Amino acid sequence: MDSQYILLLSVLDAGKSFGELALINPDCIRNATIISDCSAHLLSVQRELFNQCLRTAQTAEFQAKLDFVRSCEFFNKWNPRLKRQAAMSLRKGSFRFNQFIIRQGEPVNGIAYIIR
Repeated sequence: MDSQYILLLSVLDAGKSFGELALINPDCIRNATIISDCSAHLLSVQRELFNQCLRTAQTAEFQAKLDFVRSCEFFNKWNPRLKRQAAMSLRKGSFRFNQFIIRQGEPVNGIAYIIR
């Protein structure tokens, strides 16, 4: 694959998932290509089991991200499709008191929003 056409959106660590948005959305079309940059072992959940066990939680998590994007002034002028893509790319993190979030001089690789 020609690297000029590859856009790195995220690096996923052990325990993280991908593919759930294609199961949540009714059109079930993949919206990204996932490429491993090292040897990896995966576990998969079939659609039927996903629908029985995980769909409610995954849908609620995505809806919360989409609600945030819709309420954030930064995204006001974005069209609905771009807002959905922004919601898909959001990753939630937690930080302890006095923990560094970003250090001066580090390369910039994204934007952070304080939610609480």
